[in-house]
Formats: sequence, C-alpha cells, structure tokens
Amino acid sequence: MLDAVEIKPEKIRLMRLTAKAGHRETMAPRKPNPDDPPILLTVTNLGGGLYKFEVVNEIENGEYALNVAGTNKFFCFTVF
Repeated sequence: MLDAVEIKPEKIRLMRLTAKAGHRETMAPRKPNPDDPPILLTVTNLGGGLYKFEVVNEIENGEYALNVAGTNKFFCFTVF
C-alpha cells in the first residue's frame, strides 16, 4: 500500500531489475520492445490516501521496483 499524500498513484510504474556488478539496474527503453511488454498494474483507492497496487498478469520470479515516474524514489522487492 502507498500513502499518496505526496505521491500521485497514476505516476507509479513497476520495473524489473537486473543484477550487474553487485548492484541492481533497470532501463526505461525509449521505444517499448514488443517481446518485453510493460508490466501493467491496477490501482485501487482504499480511502484515506491509501492505494493498493496489483499486477494485471502474473510476473516471473525476480527483483522488481515500484518507481514514481520522473523521480529517484524506488520501493524494491523480490518475488519468489
């Protein structure tokens, strides 16, 4: 869940991370790759400034980050 007092939920995107040289990276391509579709989210307003985010399709095991588009704010997590 996200307290959206300072963050607009429509600006949240889910990105897959890759491990390189001991740290995590992600690339935001300029043109989407049709072989690598975006990860779609549904956003539910729970009231009181709280929102629930759910992926539309199942995602693979790995490391991901929720990012506020246009910022360096990330919430990183792992899917097992």
